[in-house]
Amino acid sequence: MKLKKVMAMTLSLMMGLSMAGCQSKTETVTTAAQTSASQAETAKSDTAAADTTAGGEYEPMNLIIANAGQDGDSLDSAQDYLLEELGKATNGAVTGEVHPNSQLGSHSDYIGSLQMQSIQIAEATAAVLSTVAPKFAIFDLPYVAPNSAQSVFDLLEGEAGEILNQDLIDNANVRVIGWMCRTPRHVYSAKGPINTLEDWKGLKIRTMESSAMISAMELLNAKATPIATAERYLALQTGVVDAAENNVAEIYNCKEFEVTKYLSKTGHLCAPNVLIVSNSWFESLTPEYQELVLRIGREAGKVATDIEISKEADFEEKLVAEGGMTVNEITDTSDVQAALAPLYEEYKDIVGEDLLKLFQEG
Repeated sequence: MKLKKVMAMTLSLMMGLSMAGCQSKTETVTTAAQTSASQAETAKSDTAAADTTAGGEYEPMNLIIANAGQDGDSLDSAQDYLLEELGKATNGAVTGEVHPNSQLGSHSDYIGSLQMQSIQIAEATAAVLSTVAPKFAIFDLPYVAPNSAQSVFDLLEGEAGEILNQDLIDNANVRVIGWMCRTPRHVYSAKGPINTLEDWKGLKIRTMESSAMISAMELLNAKATPIATAERYLALQTGVVDAAENNVAEIYNCKEFEVTKYLSKTGHLCAPNVLIVSNSWFESLTPEYQELVLRIGREAGKVATDIEISKEADFEEKLVAEGGMTVNEITDTSDVQAALAPLYEEYKDIVGEDLLKLFQEG
């Protein structure tokens, strides 16, 4: 098992990590993370001030951190950044290990592990969080969130993020420390392209573990099959499903162009992976530690978001040039959105009209 010790890392090494596929490392994380780190300098100055206020002395803390991403991808790089910067800000008092590649279980497992405090920091998809905090289902309503990672990040930095964080605390005793916003999700398939509502009919599609997403597929007459991230490639390879939906970085990094052919740019969802901690664990920290965790957690979310945005076009080009995929643009989704109208009405009370309005106006 790979253990990444914070005392053995430097930020420059972290930014040189390779973007890895599900089977091997394939891409280098470079300028986006460096740019994001530079943008965080002002916040780091404030962090240093907090350290001085505490006399520069912090109680030692060892963190176990988990993600289901690939070694060196945007999620893993963000957690490396988080651990590295916490160590720096506390003069080495914070140490720990980052476990990528679902080494410590799935996103669903992480929630229980955080609650038991067997791990301290993890990431999870909004879809999985919606199973314990209903308002997170807002991200699983197709064509409701802004169709841009930066727009979603900006939205979550305000009132919308506060509402969602409180819902997670109230329902699961888990809190958000960072939003890692990913680029829009598209459908990719071995069966054929999607251009109209009719093309969804009978499509066996892997979805996330989300009641809203399953209901959406049913309304489109597709056959939804929730499958864990680690099992997605095999399900596509063996024909358990015809298709899946994800962002272009994930499709490329997991080499799923090997088992699919068509990329239809549906852009139906744009959702974050979320950096999370146990709220009980967080409240047990000193005020100085709490401030550091929140401040550097936010920075880490921005690191991941910037990597995703900077690499989107490159990954799409590689899916065509290296993966031989056929890409089709979809300019009119009005028929699909009309078919999903019952879903929007059903979830209006679940996610709350105030949150829905913030997203629609975002």
